[in-house]
Amino acid sequence: MTLWRNRPNRVHLSRRGLAVGTTAVALGAMVLSGTVSSVAAPDSTSLSLPASVSDVSLANERAALAASKTPMTVPSAGTTLVGFAPPAEPDVLDGPAQFRIAANLPSGPLGIPGIVLKAYKLAATRVAAETPQCKLPWFLLAGIGRIESGHAGNGNVDAYGNTRSAIRGPVLDGSLAGNEVIKHGNGYARAMGPMQFIPSTWAAWGSDANGDGKSDPDNIFDATYSAGRYLCAGVTDFMAKPNQVNNVLRYNRSVPYANNVLAWAAAYAVGVMPTTPIPEMSEAPSEKDKKSAKDDKDKKKDKKSDESTTPSTPKSSKPSTSKPKPPPTCLGTICLPPGLIPGQPAPKPKSKSTTPAKPSASKAVPKR
Repeated sequence: MTLWRNRPNRVHLSRRGLAVGTTAVALGAMVLSGTVSSVAAPDSTSLSLPASVSDVSLANERAALAASKTPMTVPSAGTTLVGFAPPAEPDVLDGPAQFRIAANLPSGPLGIPGIVLKAYKLAATRVAAETPQCKLPWFLLAGIGRIESGHAGNGNVDAYGNTRSAIRGPVLDGSLAGNEVIKHGNGYARAMGPMQFIPSTWAAWGSDANGDGKSDPDNIFDATYSAGRYLCAGVTDFMAKPNQVNNVLRYNRSVPYANNVLAWAAAYAVGVMPTTPIPEMSEAPSEKDKKSAKDDKDKKKDKKSDESTTPSTPKSSKPSTSKPKPPPTCLGTICLPPGLIPGQPAPKPKSKSTTPAKPSASKAVPKR
């Protein structure tokens, strides 16, 4: 016992000192673990938990926090997203692509919108194949389209030829001068579409021109083709001089209308405005105007008959050797050069009547 107490290398610690030392070691371990965790996870959203929470609870909280986060990938400014395309214009998606025609076609003569010009020419070509005897030119359809709707509102159609806004004429109830009274259903009719068809006429002549399976008066291709079919029904040589005005009157029974259409058709045919102004549309002629026009016509007729009865000075019986030039084709007040209308034959020159000389008796040819 004495020897053990006298050993110089033994350190004697009291119970209080041992408890203080154990507490200091525990606190140091906790500080060290917090420093390591802060270096490993620099996220500002890490939890600050009290020292009394167990290690298992701390691990569960951190796992739940990591699972709640959603990773996000932000593309750089020059990156193109795969499978993404900007939305197209609504009118391009209105129908199948096979019925679509480019809307940026070049304009035609005197500013005819390109897609409307395409409709006029396609209609004339198809009508010519079906009724070649009619010989309806595209510029006649253009003249009608110009008067009826200003070429569908200056080409206000989509890539399929459908008018962007409905084109409707006035109500045909007789309230406007010159308009007929036409019933339709429980009310009065209105002309429809760029070629201004009456509903009953469209029911009889409306046709599908663009192959989409429906005939639509508000489609420029359907409307122009249907107008050509209607104009050529039972007609031969539409633009022949004696019949052209009457043929146009079948579309609208107004002489000013027919003269206006023919004048514009002539201008579109050559692509140049005439030096004389194109007659503008006017209101329906009154009874007084009709009587005055009839009197003028009768006076001209009487004057021609008087001239035919007046004896004329006999001309030389020598036939002319020069070939007469074919007269131009006139549309209303404007004349076109010959051969411009498709299928139009050149008019035959008028033969001058000459009195043949009587053969002498010595040169008479015996009858056989």
